[in-house]
Amino acid sequence: MQEERHLRLISYYLLDNPLRFNDLLRKGKPDDLNARTLSRTLKYLQNMGIVERRVTGTEPFSVVYSLTEKGHDLGGILSAYRRWGEKWTPSIVHPLPYPKVKAASLKPLAPR
Repeated sequence: MQEERHLRLISYYLLDNPLRFNDLLRKGKPDDLNARTLSRTLKYLQNMGIVERRVTGTEPFSVVYSLTEKGHDLGGILSAYRRWGEKWTPSIVHPLPYPKVKAASLKPLAPR
């Protein structure tokens, strides 16, 4: 289930334009995407023909990931997921800011 979520997220991030690995990693931080998971997911998406990996420079070494035609065909589905999430899980898609509370101001629970 978590893997499917990562597949959708990465494909969604690449819908608008190509991104480098670290750009994808930064976008995925709120969704608990780490470098190992991102690398594995990108390789899977490449093997499926959804993502293309392109070396854009060697000094310094630079790689850009973009959606293939097959990947762009997922656009409608990914947008529908997003609309559904915004409607039914707004606190997850757009988390509410919680006020910070000092530990000293917290009262211990009374024993039962």
